[in-house]
Amino acid sequence: MKSWIKKMVGGVSLTCILAMSSCNNDAQPIAEYGDLPENVPAAVYEDFRACFPDAADVDWSVADGYAVATFTVSKTRSAAPGKTSVWYALKDAQKKMQSRAIAYDALPEAVKTAFAESEYGADTTDAAAGLLMRYATGTVETIYFVRVTTDKGAGTTETTLYYTADGVLVKLATEVIYDGSYSDLNSDYRDWLPQTSPDGVAEFVSRNYPQAEYLYIYAGKSLTKVKILDGRQARLLLFDAAGNWLSTQTQLHAHELPEEILAAFRASEYADCRIDDAAEYLTANDGHYYVLTVKEHSGKKLEIRIGEDGTLDGEGNGNTPSQPGDEGSGSADYLSKTEIDAFVHQRYPDATIVAQSSDDKELEVKLTCTGAEIKVRFELRSQGYVWSESEWKLDIRRPSAVPAAVRETVDDAYAGYELSFLNYVEQASSGNYYEAGLKSAQSKRSIKVKMDEQGHVLAEYGNH
Repeated sequence: MKSWIKKMVGGVSLTCILAMSSCNNDAQPIAEYGDLPENVPAAVYEDFRACFPDAADVDWSVADGYAVATFTVSKTRSAAPGKTSVWYALKDAQKKMQSRAIAYDALPEAVKTAFAESEYGADTTDAAAGLLMRYATGTVETIYFVRVTTDKGAGTTETTLYYTADGVLVKLATEVIYDGSYSDLNSDYRDWLPQTSPDGVAEFVSRNYPQAEYLYIYAGKSLTKVKILDGRQARLLLFDAAGNWLSTQTQLHAHELPEEILAAFRASEYADCRIDDAAEYLTANDGHYYVLTVKEHSGKKLEIRIGEDGTLDGEGNGNTPSQPGDEGSGSADYLSKTEIDAFVHQRYPDATIVAQSSDDKELEVKLTCTGAEIKVRFELRSQGYVWSESEWKLDIRRPSAVPAAVRETVDDAYAGYELSFLNYVEQASSGNYYEAGLKSAQSKRSIKVKMDEQGHVLAEYGNH
């Protein structure tokens, strides 16, 4: 198998890593580089202070085999305010990736053009930019990203688009991944860090896309997701836990659709809609088809599915295999993306939707209502979206927002502590519960207490 980070087809920016030899090697006190975790190899510290001598406000985190330094530098402050982060693999103490903000004008012209021609470029006048530098022996690979905030009527939505240097869109995420705050090492950064492709996956990619190069690999417990760059086509391949191929999704521009697919669309009731997005699907179980995301004049978005033979299957069918998941939960209520708002309004009729965000794993809707803010979360599976949980942030300043059972437990079992926050979590898979944040006015120590709806303590985090 070719290395996932070899020279990419399509103009991905490559720079000899020998240029990194220009890093400043002047010794500086290690204390200037943040509180350093004990299990990080000394070679990591040496490389970091040599390559980032002007780093300030350094914060280190360690998880999943990586040490991550998040910091500010003087150049970033003046050109594009934000944080820089660099990832080191603990097993070899080598730099694997860097993320940093850059000025929008510093983006390659091909990236700016591709973004301006996208639906997001038409909807926003304010965009932030950055880049990811991924390191391998002898090369540095650069992926550029553009983050935008758009007003969708019911609230604002943050979207991040990732491009190669020559303007190929390789990933679109409607939740910010690289936002200058990397304290949560379980976020989607894993998609961009070096991964080893399972043998069955590597054989399939090599046989079917011999000229392609890997963009990212995500290996989950039940699913392996592989993004490749095949010429100028970004393709997403899904495999099950045994390495069996499930589907290949290829993003397309409207003009790249086959004529019979365009003819079927033009003959449909959606012909006066604008095509915002299109994708081709090859699947193991559901054949070959296309999914078009279209926008009505009202601004409402619909998804229509058109078979390989031009047969129109309808809108919002929820069969797009973008995330095969728990196929065994047959009792779940599957929703298309366009049905989410109706579900939320039915479940919480007195609440107001203020924002919605999604990526290729889940969707979250933010609501407000009297005395609470609510985050309603949905998992994305092959059949559609499934409600997973709702988290209520209760306004503890309102006495009626704190149930009597919770108040009694706090007063009796945690005398000397004050309630600093209270969340209520509804779960699809198990019982509902309260999570109370308590703080001692005397010792200033904080703890979290998980309680059932009767106020019985289920778990406690932290120390008295």
